[in-house]
Amino acid sequence: MNSINTGDQNSSKLDRAPASLVRIRFQDCDPYGHLNNSRYLDYFINAREQHLREHYQLDIYSERFRERGWVVRTSTVTYLWPVRFNQEVRIQTRLLNFSASSIVMEGVMANPEQNRLHATSWVEFTYIDLKAGRPTRHEADLMELFASLQMEPEFILDGGRDRIKKLKRGVAA
Repeated sequence: MNSINTGDQNSSKLDRAPASLVRIRFQDCDPYGHLNNSRYLDYFINAREQHLREHYQLDIYSERFRERGWVVRTSTVTYLWPVRFNQEVRIQTRLLNFSASSIVMEGVMANPEQNRLHATSWVEFTYIDLKAGRPTRHEADLMELFASLQMEPEFILDGGRDRIKKLKRGVAA
């Protein structure tokens, strides 16, 4: 198992809420020039991938993650103010919470001056064994990294789990 290359970084030096500027692309917009609702999640996830690589030296497409990786389990996007074609936005991401086999990420999209909030996103990822297609536990070095980055340990992204359980019971009956 490869460990995460944190060099001489320690948890106090890690940027727990990195941000980057992104320009909204034409093909991601609806006929009215607004960012299509279905594309917001793509922008949030792409920003997080970039932040993981640049700030934590964690490349989720590296050899290390050929047999294990994260899949989206639940996602929520809240749209607050329209984003338009060619507009520059600032996307900030952070790890809110984690467990032995999942992580919850928050994304915040604002204008570059940070005086207008466009959208927020909460995404729960489950760490899976890609061959078995089943959840698996994070390795010790990932758990250590997550512990140093976690922002809101009490945050729970329910995603309607109670409702889903109730519906499943009804289907089984």
